[in-house]
Amino acid sequence: MDQLEFKKKLLEACKSAQRELVETLRNTSLQQVKNIADSRASEVESAGETVWQEEMASVQRQASQAEVAQQQLQLLETMHIDPLLTQVEWGAVVMTDVRNFFVVTSLTDISVDGTHFLGIALESDVYQELKGKRKGDEFRLNGEVYRINDVF
Repeated sequence: MDQLEFKKKLLEACKSAQRELVETLRNTSLQQVKNIADSRASEVESAGETVWQEEMASVQRQASQAEVAQQQLQLLETMHIDPLLTQVEWGAVVMTDVRNFFVVTSLTDISVDGTHFLGIALESDVYQELKGKRKGDEFRLNGEVYRINDVF
């Protein structure tokens, strides 16, 4: 499989993982709302008000995370991965001697044909360390030296 085909397959794996995340966050929010409604009906108003407010704040945080995840999915859905790249930037696949990265959004353990990747966002510290680097360059993460074997 050539690099462009591999990159397309990796992007599809990222989209799938992001869709799963969005669905999980939404379902969790809906379940929390249902649980709050059920418990609210059985609680004494004065004793349960603080608990109810904390639970609602949790639901709002979860909904906010779902919204961010949905925005990230939309970015992935509109992403064009060609032409292949020679330096680390948005959309780059970075193969190193320690770990592999895909500069798209924050995702953990994406696997394509037995090769594992960490999805990283442009805002991440990892990306800031990688930005502009090319095949053969080295960088440090958490005290470990990485050597870039390929960028595409």
